[in-house]
Amino acid sequence: MGRTSTHTATHFDRRSSTHTPEGTDYKFTHDTELRLTKVTNSQGLHWNYTYDAAGRLVSETDFDSRTLTYEHDAVGRLTRRTNGAGQSLTYERDVLGRVTRLFHDDGTASTFTHGESGHVTRLTNAHTDITLDHDPTGRIVTETVNGRPLSFAYDSVGRRTRRRTPSGAQSSLTYTPQGLTTYSAGNHTFHFTRDALGRETARTLDSQFTLRQAWDSVGRLDRQSLTTPATEILERTFTYQADGTPLTVNDGNTGTRTYTLDTASRVTAVHAHGWTEQYAYNTNGDQTSTALPPQAPHQEATGTRRYNGTRLTHAGRTSYTYDAQGRMTRRTTRTLSGKTLSWHFTWNAEDRLTQVLTPDTDTWHYLYDALGRRTEKQRTNVDGMLTERITYCWDGAQLAEQNNGTTTMVWDYAGLRPLAQRESKHSRDETDRRFFAMVTDLAGSPSELVDPEGHIAWKARSTAWGATQWNRGSVAYTPLRYPGQYFDAETGLHYNVNRYYDAGLGRYITPDPLGLAPATNHYAYVPNPFTMVDPLGLAGCTADPTWGGRVTFTRDEHGRPFEMNATVTRDMLDEGTDARQALHPPGFLGGVHNQARGHMLANRLGGSGDTLDNLFAITQNPTNTPDMRGYEDVVYRAVKKDGVATYNVYLEYSDDKKDSVPKYIQLEAFDKKGNLIVDKILDNPAHGQQQRHRRGLVP
Repeated sequence: MGRTSTHTATHFDRRSSTHTPEGTDYKFTHDTELRLTKVTNSQGLHWNYTYDAAGRLVSETDFDSRTLTYEHDAVGRLTRRTNGAGQSLTYERDVLGRVTRLFHDDGTASTFTHGESGHVTRLTNAHTDITLDHDPTGRIVTETVNGRPLSFAYDSVGRRTRRRTPSGAQSSLTYTPQGLTTYSAGNHTFHFTRDALGRETARTLDSQFTLRQAWDSVGRLDRQSLTTPATEILERTFTYQADGTPLTVNDGNTGTRTYTLDTASRVTAVHAHGWTEQYAYNTNGDQTSTALPPQAPHQEATGTRRYNGTRLTHAGRTSYTYDAQGRMTRRTTRTLSGKTLSWHFTWNAEDRLTQVLTPDTDTWHYLYDALGRRTEKQRTNVDGMLTERITYCWDGAQLAEQNNGTTTMVWDYAGLRPLAQRESKHSRDETDRRFFAMVTDLAGSPSELVDPEGHIAWKARSTAWGATQWNRGSVAYTPLRYPGQYFDAETGLHYNVNRYYDAGLGRYITPDPLGLAPATNHYAYVPNPFTMVDPLGLAGCTADPTWGGRVTFTRDEHGRPFEMNATVTRDMLDEGTDARQALHPPGFLGGVHNQARGHMLANRLGGSGDTLDNLFAITQNPTNTPDMRGYEDVVYRAVKKDGVATYNVYLEYSDDKKDSVPKYIQLEAFDKKGNLIVDKILDNPAHGQQQRHRRGLVP
């Protein structure tokens, strides 16, 4: 089984229709200038695009009749955007076309200041003042938010070696060519063991306990165990269907959990001891009914679901209303005792949730920085008195630290998954410090917090769509959920950087800011949360950049990206992701003309832009585009035709180990029959850019 979409094309290779694995059909209409003007879904709803005489997009109206309008300057740059609720954002640019100020129609503004190198050095808005200090290669070494510094150090190839948070919590990391070797925080150190492919096989904390992982022949997690020198604390084994979607989790403590899947690999049922979940979907991917065990959270949303267009209006005992921008503005639940509970939501022009009025008459205020990250939340009572305040510190798009005035919590990560949680509770006379290792489930959510002695301090049990409960005897807690998500108890929602996710519904409460580009269902999370994640609340990406072992990455003895080998299959096509903005591969300077972050495995071939293993510094024109893209197109067409192709990429460096940008890029591909279809070596002028930069010359 697998997730395969089929497409048809019209004149000039313009797509005319798509049939998705979920059974949804989309039709695409183009004008005489070959511009997309209409998308029609299986429900007969239309998404329309309108252009001016110069071919610039001036408006789009979505499936629910929400209209966005755009204004441009004389050279085609966006100057104003107005959303469906009539809220506007106005963009002011410098002579280079960079946004320098962003005005809201409520009179507030964000400002962006660039340094001589082109990097952003300061960002301000009504609530935050951020300054960014960069090293000579463009990497951020200090980010100071409202006077609170977060600092970093790197090795010679750009890997993070140290971080210090505003509270003074420091962590350090060391590496071998296979990957992360040690992680130290406070008085605790993890030691990592890896196999020849760089996959983690064990992590040991202070010689007290070890989390072991074994992989099957195609690179899927096969077994996970947590042991101390004296006992085994937990053991899990996993089985999968052919496309890598999990079928069972066998837990030595809680028994077997079985997942039933439909032909599109969506979860339709979960069965475990004393636990049953059931889900039904329409062709748009929306859940039409849900059944949960009585002990699971979000009982108020179980039962039949009703929609108006693509907006959910009723789920079980709960109803929902929206504004003209498609943002949820009220959620009303009838309790079993007959009471009515309502939450009211207020949004700004950037679709940020700014205020929530809860049923207990408390009001929560959410504050954001100029990058859209939530930096503070405040609770006020009915008299307007501040009763609670929590501040947040961000490491890129990952939450690094929070402080509520008495307790500071700090998180470190291995990729998208949390690695450890530290707590410091402050009293008048002393500070109580605690450290927990974090074990995550197949979806990337924390499943256990383990103290340094190997005791489980917190254990979670989650539904297929992330609604989480934990054991009553817990002596710890974490608010982290799916990768990139943070649980807000006051609303029951998960903050997901750019949107808010409702785990009881398996969907977001606002439409995707990127429109139809990431997915044709613009409220959905991902088709299956065990195989894909959405860490930014914008676009789903594969949870496993190796595609179950079909893709392998190798670094050389100096830690530089060196080789990528992939067996590309049809289900991987167009399922990759763009390079994440916060990731800087070795030698990438940022802001340098014609330099880019290239994928070893192209995103249109399933390559991930969320892992540094797949990224390297490349010259954009002509090396990346059109040259490398042209050869990737050959591979793409071969996979499209035959279902599979083998694709290898090799990066060649100079003999100087300080050179972290490859001189040459070798591409090699074979079709299903083993015929050589690509054999090419490309020059990479970005290597010369790095050489000039090292000599102090302008890149």
